[in-house]
Amino acid sequence: VITASYQSSAPVAVLFGGFIIALLLAMSVYFWQQSINREAAIQRTQQRFDRAIRGTSDGLWEWIVGTKDVWYTPRFKALLGYEGDEFPNTIDAFNEHLHPDDIDHVWAAVNEHLDSGKEYDVEYRLRTKQGPFRWFRARGLRDPMTRSQNATMSGSIQDITNNKAVELEIAQRNKDLETLLHVTSHDLREPLRAIRNFSQLLKENHASKFDEEAADFLERIIRGSERLGALLKDILMLSQAQRAEVHDQTFQLGTVVNAALQRLTDRLDATDAQIQVDPNLPQVHGDATWITQAMFNILTNALKFTRPDEKPEIEIIRYQDETAPDLIGLAVHDRGPGIPEPCVDRIFDLFQRGVGREIPGTGAGLAIVHQIIERHHGRVWYEPRDGGGSSFFVLLPAANQSIESNEPPAESEVAA
Repeated sequence: VITASYQSSAPVAVLFGGFIIALLLAMSVYFWQQSINREAAIQRTQQRFDRAIRGTSDGLWEWIVGTKDVWYTPRFKALLGYEGDEFPNTIDAFNEHLHPDDIDHVWAAVNEHLDSGKEYDVEYRLRTKQGPFRWFRARGLRDPMTRSQNATMSGSIQDITNNKAVELEIAQRNKDLETLLHVTSHDLREPLRAIRNFSQLLKENHASKFDEEAADFLERIIRGSERLGALLKDILMLSQAQRAEVHDQTFQLGTVVNAALQRLTDRLDATDAQIQVDPNLPQVHGDATWITQAMFNILTNALKFTRPDEKPEIEIIRYQDETAPDLIGLAVHDRGPGIPEPCVDRIFDLFQRGVGREIPGTGAGLAIVHQIIERHHGRVWYEPRDGGGSSFFVLLPAANQSIESNEPPAESEVAA
């Protein structure tokens, strides 16, 4: 019985063994095929990466943070005029070629990126093999998947020397134009003052000698000279706003608003204006003298442009934009006629006006405001007010921020 049972189970064992062998063979073929596919995918990725490296005009690099080991692509080295091992794959080689004036801010940017994740996007100069320095824009990113002790940071450099040359040329031309603007507006005021004064003397002392037509001509000369004088004064102020050094001070916006209103006392009394000032206006960084001038110009417009037979109504309140957390400021609301829609996009351009000649003005006031706020790295814009009127918003660096001016020192007095 036992022999018979064994003989009857033998085929089953053979079949089962064959099945296991076939299964193992199938699995081996499957994993072998998967391995081939993975190797092919890796090879395609590597080929694609190699083509990208050869095809880009940028130089690529990867640094093992905390070590001297850096991988530089051939293109990186070629941008500096080197080939192969002429430029060692070390961080020391980079530091030796970095311009001495750029070392501190470059490594500060690197450390800030590694510590806080702030974007690494800097410009610096590297010395070439031939000797001269060239400008580069560098961008990089730490690999978030690597551990802190084995972190890697990868990035690229792009040669921007030609762009820098164009920027410097434009900056020099702008500086020359500003100087011409300043000198011209300043020097023309003296002969214009003589024309205005002598015309006024003719009117006062010899009016009886003129007929009606001559008197009208003289009156036009006086009005024209007064308008040209106001125009030259505004041009001079705009030139000063462009050229002046911006002093980094901390002050309350309420202080400069009150100073601007003090300068407008006579007009406030004449128009019987209603003014509401938020007592909680913020503390900001900037040049108090120039911000006072900007507020003076904005408030002058609010008092000047009113609806017929209505008193000016002006509200000045604290304002902050959530999209600009480093800036804070105020909003100036009025109930005037507002600005016509076709004029809105150009109200901050020089000599652009949203009204006719019947209302006095040169069209330079808001251009001066824009220049002042821009020099402070702030923002200013206009919006129509709900229910009628205008709203001007001014944002400046908050008290915990600071401003930087790259302009050379110049006169900081506001044009008298």
